[in-house]
Amino acid sequence: KNLYVVVIPNKNDSAIEDLFEPAVLEIKIDGKSFNSTNKKIDKSKEFGKVVFAQKVVKQNKDRINFDGFREVFDKIKIVETHFKRGFPVR
Repeated sequence: KNLYVVVIPNKNDSAIEDLFEPAVLEIKIDGKSFNSTNKKIDKSKEFGKVVFAQKVVKQNKDRINFDGFREVFDKIKIVETHFKRGFPVR
């Protein structure tokens, strides 16, 4: 009765990282590039989603434009309001 799904507004095979501006996805860490697939990462050249979250997003949160997430944030607010009001699930 309290399970909600918020769909990422993008293409069919999109990931949450696709909502960032391209410049954020291109940030290099120790000369390595972000591999959003998290599959078959060449650790000598690439880093995955955990490093992206910790070393790109978290460390640059004050400089990143999160406007691409606006629709997701708005939907989460709707879910929160719905849950707090105790509307019955249909």
